Amino acid sequence: MVNIMKQNKIVKILILDFLAIGDLVFITPLLKTLSKNYPDAEIEISIQKQLVDILRYNPHIDRIIPFDKKGEHSSLSGYLSYIKELRAVNAALTITLQDNPRLALLAKLSGARRRIGFARHWSRKLFYTDPVYPNDKQHRVNYYLDIARALPEVKEIYDEGLEMYVNEREKEGIKDFLAKLGVESNDRVIGLNIGGNWPTKRWPREKFAQLGDALVQQGYKIIILGGPGDVEDAELIRQKMKEEVLIAAGKTTLLQLAALASELDVVISGDTGPMHMAVAMGTKVVALFGPTETWRYRPYGDEHQVITLDLNCQPCHDKECIEREWECMNELSVDKVLENVEEMVEEINDE
Repeated sequence: MVNIMKQNKIVKILILDFLAIGDLVFITPLLKTLSKNYPDAEIEISIQKQLVDILRYNPHIDRIIPFDKKGEHSSLSGYLSYIKELRAVNAALTITLQDNPRLALLAKLSGARRRIGFARHWSRKLFYTDPVYPNDKQHRVNYYLDIARALPEVKEIYDEGLEMYVNEREKEGIKDFLAKLGVESNDRVIGLNIGGNWPTKRWPREKFAQLGDALVQQGYKIIILGGPGDVEDAELIRQKMKEEVLIAAGKTTLLQLAALASELDVVISGDTGPMHMAVAMGTKVVALFGPTETWRYRPYGDEHQVITLDLNCQPCHDKECIEREWECMNELSVDKVLENVEEMVEEINDE
């Protein structure tokens, strides 16, 4: 192993990370920690092209290198050009944030003399000067911060919560969007994030509709959040509701969704990336958990609430329910969610 304490001053850091939305938000305390502890270093990060907006305005990185798996970099020649771009960074330190062989190899191919990353298997350790054994039994934020803890130059960890940044154009655009929907500045607005990349993470549409009606009757305005794949479900929920509901599903980019979340009083959501975006934008969240571990993926911060049933089969971490009953999500009651929302709103009013 290279003694990284004796290396020359770090001037370029390259981070390789092909994670999904939620994990990209989870790494923001790590990015801040690296920026603060290496103030003279230029930090570049390579992430999936379609998720660049998550980190586009993050002040703790200097450049984003998009990886276009299904487009520009899908062919052998395209992949080789991507490796060439990584090598052109001329990084002194390359960091990977996933425990997989492809990233371990890319770290080696980046040309950096120092390479640190998660490596459970001996074969991956061969590609790193400083392999870190992954500790999965903790929240993902702390999991990623273990990389910083393994760097001797890091003297302080900056764990001050999740961060996401939008520019003024998105902020003003969302205010105009809400105004056109009839939302006024003094309205109390709650977002229902209905999506989920696994079927088992989704709360039933009927229950979202019942919850929406109950909240409207209590004086809130309700807006349905989601991506392009949630448009049909959003319309079905609207049809099932007796009260008026606003729909933003499929109408926003990632940056616009973040800006929208920042304008809401509360977001109610399953375990999804947009839930963590809302947390990063400073909005309180009521999270509905089914197949995934609350201690690992819960909204980061004590001000949020998690509702789960703690069944014997939880967490299964399966995309399909073996019992075919979907009990962990189907049995989460509307009354319980409503109770938690009311409690959270009281806390907001007391602040």
